[in-house]
Amino acid sequence: MTVYLNKEDCQLFLKKTMATTVDKLSKITKINDKNSEEHKKLLEELTIINQMIECINNYLQNIS
Repeated sequence: MTVYLNKEDCQLFLKKTMATTVDKLSKITKINDKNSEEHKKLLEELTIINQMIECINNYLQNIS
């Protein structure tokens, strides 16, 4: 499946994703037990979000 994105959609996605990232970072820094399931889950989610942001940024650089 091919998905075509325009620049405006990508920028909107990045803006919303950054808000989500800030929220998750706030939560993860409050967890004392770094081996807890909640910490692991948030770290995994942040890793996926980071990969998505990198992909969108690369895409935006290529279409600019």
